[in-house]
Amino acid sequence: MSPTLAASIDALCFRWPGSDSAVLADVSLRLVRGSVTAVLGPSGAGKSTLLRLVAGLLPASSGSIEIADGEGVPVAMVFQDPRLLPWLTVRGNLGFALDAVGVPQSDHEARWRPLLEQVGLPEVADMRPAELSGGMAQRVGVVRALALRPRLLLLDEPLAAVDSLLRDRLQGMLSRVLLETASTALIVTHDVCEAAVLADTAVVLAGRPATVREVIQISVDHPRDILDPGVTEAARAVRSALWSVNKQT
Repeated sequence: MSPTLAASIDALCFRWPGSDSAVLADVSLRLVRGSVTAVLGPSGAGKSTLLRLVAGLLPASSGSIEIADGEGVPVAMVFQDPRLLPWLTVRGNLGFALDAVGVPQSDHEARWRPLLEQVGLPEVADMRPAELSGGMAQRVGVVRALALRPRLLLLDEPLAAVDSLLRDRLQGMLSRVLLETASTALIVTHDVCEAAVLADTAVVLAGRPATVREVIQISVDHPRDILDPGVTEAARAVRSALWSVNKQT
């Protein structure tokens, strides 16, 4: 694999055991180090299935997924629901995740404290999940994943559960944090504007079984804001690609 790549997905296919029809067929992607790739497509196109295959939560029927060697865990995932343990404080939740991958406790706070500050939550370490708003809890979920220092960060509709005004603000925050941490990320989203704010590459899946139908490069400097003219133009290009594949399916 090229040293410029964080991950390589080749001819990936998936079908559920016992099913005659495939969900994904011949999906290939190249994820460049330090870049963000967004996956979009119609409902049922296999976007979340693709993410779970990359995370190792599902076995591929054929094809390959290779994560580049390096420090940190291979992958970490941010779900739509932050899935914080309700009986632990934020500090405890973050420590639990770091313990699970063998990070010494003496290093825990140095891992998560700067990240909490980056997402605008320096004061929540000793709060419990029930004391957090939905947006705060999701930001803690992002911090938990980034504290593991993954070579590939996976995000499955990370902002889908928050209201639209908060989502716009959190998209800008996430764009800055991914830039500042030099993260390589693969994000599944239904939100065209979210893809335009966050991604360097937008990939459109469509068909049954789903294949890669369109790849759109987004050449706008990071960090981005939803009101940037370049972001508006990128969103228009992604939306046009989605309309095009929807007409064909």
